[in-house]
Amino acid sequence: MPMKVNNWVLAIVLFALAASMYGAILFKMSGGAGLPAPPIAMIAITGLPHVIAGLNTISSVFLIAGYAAIRGGNRRRHRACMLGAVAASILFLVVYIFYHLNS
Repeated sequence: MPMKVNNWVLAIVLFALAASMYGAILFKMSGGAGLPAPPIAMIAITGLPHVIAGLNTISSVFLIAGYAAIRGGNRRRHRACMLGAVAASILFLVVYIFYHLNS
């Protein structure tokens, strides 16, 4: 049974992709004048605020999508969105604490 994609879901996905690309561009533009480039597998500690902002954006998108899902009566999608928001918030907390312990 194919899943029907309504306009709200499409708009939320496009917004999340645009926000992620915007964060990546900001991260690249801020990339350390005079600092050596970190290896590909690592991210500089100065780049973590952008990651934190991205995680907050992702959490907000999940919350908005969850609200739209419950208003539309779709409990399964609402639950999935809320679990996604919790996961993004937990990741935010881990990165936030790591950043403040190492800056």
